[in-house]
This record gives sequence, structure tokens and C-alpha cells, in this order.
Amino acid sequence: MALFSELTHTTVWRAVFDIARPKFSAVLADIRTSLLRHKDLVEKQANLLHFDQFRRQYEELEIRFRQQEKVEIQRQQMEALEWLAMTPTETMPTGDQEYYASKRKDYPASGQWLSSCREYQEWIDPQTTHISCIWLNGKPGAGMGL
Repeated sequence: MALFSELTHTTVWRAVFDIARPKFSAVLADIRTSLLRHKDLVEKQANLLHFDQFRRQYEELEIRFRQQEKVEIQRQQMEALEWLAMTPTETMPTGDQEYYASKRKDYPASGQWLSSCREYQEWIDPQTTHISCIWLNGKPGAGMGL
């Protein structure tokens, strides 16, 4: 009787499973579809987060680059102005340099017109210049003294 009872239970469960299989298959297919959609959403969200992080890093790098560029342009401008001022330094040769520098002491504003000249501003700006020299000419004594 126990064997008959066991066979009956197994048969009954198999019959129940066979009857319910299409319903379970549909439920499992729905679960699988839902999991795949969830996976896609998680991957898209992760991609958006990575993209946003990359964008922020790019913006930070761009800001730092602009700051460094600004500092470099200011350094180049100061270097050019110091060179134009003709003040003696340890690295410059003496002689004519000292003589002309002493002459300029009486005219401290001499040569400042150059920094407001459009051609000079374009020449000193590394973004717009493509030449390495600038030509200055004028009448002697006309206020161009450097």
C-alpha cells in the first residue's frame, strides 16, 4: 500500500506539474523579461553615471588648462614688457644697456603705448600669432622710445 501511495503521489504531482507547466512557463518568461529589462536599465544608468563623471573630469581639466594658459600668457607678456623696458639684469650684457636704461629713468612712461597697440596685442597673444617678430618703425623723437 505504501508503494501504491508513493506512486500515486508521484503521479499526482507529475500530473499537476504537467497541467501547470504552461502557466509556470509564462510566469518564468515574464520574470526573465523583467530581469532583462532591469539589467538594461541598470547598465544604462551606470553608463550615464560614467558619462557624467567623465564630463565633470573633462570640465575640471579644461578649467585647469585655461588657468595654466592664462598664467603662461601673463608670464610671456611680463617677459616681453621686461625686455622692452630695457632695465639691466644679471643676465643682460652691460655697456650700452646701462647707458640707455639710465637715459630712460627720466621718462618712465616711455614705451607704454606699445602695450595698447592692436598689432602688439595680437603679436603677444599665442592664440592669434603665427609670427615670431614684430616690426616697429617711426620717426626719431616721435615718442616711440623704448
